[in-house]
Amino acid sequence: MGTHRRKSIWHRTQTRFGAMFVLSLSLAVVTVFMSPPSYAAGPTVQPLPYDVYAPHPDAQQPKRGEQKKPLNLLTQDETSLLEERTLTQGNFVRSFWVKTPKNHDGRALEPLLLLLHDSDGDGAQILRRHGWRGQSDSGGFFIVAPDALPRDPSQRAGLQNPRLWNAGSRETTASQAILPEDVAYLKAVLDDVRSAFPIDPRRVYVAGLGEGGSMALRMAAEAPRAFAASATIAGALQVPVRKMPYPIAIMMITGGKDPFLPMAGGPVALPWGENIQRAAPALTFEIWGQALGCRSNPKKVRTHWRDIWLTQMRRCTKRAVVRWFQIDLMGHHWPGGDQSRWGEAVVGPYAVDPNATSLVWNFFTRHVKSWK
Repeated sequence: MGTHRRKSIWHRTQTRFGAMFVLSLSLAVVTVFMSPPSYAAGPTVQPLPYDVYAPHPDAQQPKRGEQKKPLNLLTQDETSLLEERTLTQGNFVRSFWVKTPKNHDGRALEPLLLLLHDSDGDGAQILRRHGWRGQSDSGGFFIVAPDALPRDPSQRAGLQNPRLWNAGSRETTASQAILPEDVAYLKAVLDDVRSAFPIDPRRVYVAGLGEGGSMALRMAAEAPRAFAASATIAGALQVPVRKMPYPIAIMMITGGKDPFLPMAGGPVALPWGENIQRAAPALTFEIWGQALGCRSNPKKVRTHWRDIWLTQMRRCTKRAVVRWFQIDLMGHHWPGGDQSRWGEAVVGPYAVDPNATSLVWNFFTRHVKSWK
């Protein structure tokens, strides 16, 4: 009887271990077949050459059941950090907003960002969008956000009469026989801010979205001495670029489904009824590489974000850099920020990643002017 009992215990033990082995093997098979696909067939995933900050809360989407705080509702504390200033240019009194970083002591020299709005807004609006107020406070830098003139300056600005920058390829109209001298205007804005606020002249940057991004590229091309770096989101190069006398750093962010900046370039019909020619982003990237004397063959790599690619030119004059992020599934938006007022039906799909506000500012902090 003792022998029979020992055999029964041994039999039950074998049965339990066998069942556990079969269960473990089944889970392993399910895990393999249900895991998300990898990118083994494409380029290797490479980390970015720098850290990316977590998205600022202003740019995050609300959790289920929560109401997102409207970005146009400024607290009294936030309003106290904003100042509206004006300059007269010809027959126009033009406004621009200056954002002071929170807790600034009024004496320390801090960086300055020239931030240029798209056709769906103005200077005050872009300051309220995309998390820039929070980034200014955490990064300790000033922002100046000017207004472009409306397409028809005699009428009130709106989506059908948008504020447009003269980025280089606009044509005169019956209501605007002379295009605004926006390069001269933005230089005057920078001079005014530098005279009124403690700005570090070595750390001045320019960035913009859409039409503002195109203007940021024009400022980099025609006033490179003023800036350490320039970033464009969904902006098109619209002016010639000569060989750069200063090693300004360039960042581009484009969407593969942007109807206003097609990857192949060509004619584009804008929502307010204007037709325009766009240069392909790849051509813009190549032109800047040549202007900055870059000698390396750029390599396109997939980033740790799905469907987002990074192409970078190195070995440029005096350590300049040209960096291009391509977001395959994005339309005409500021990624990670607020969606365009035009709506996805007009401008294409929105992208949550990457957070362009953090990405752009992180890029800027790595570039300081070595020239006066």
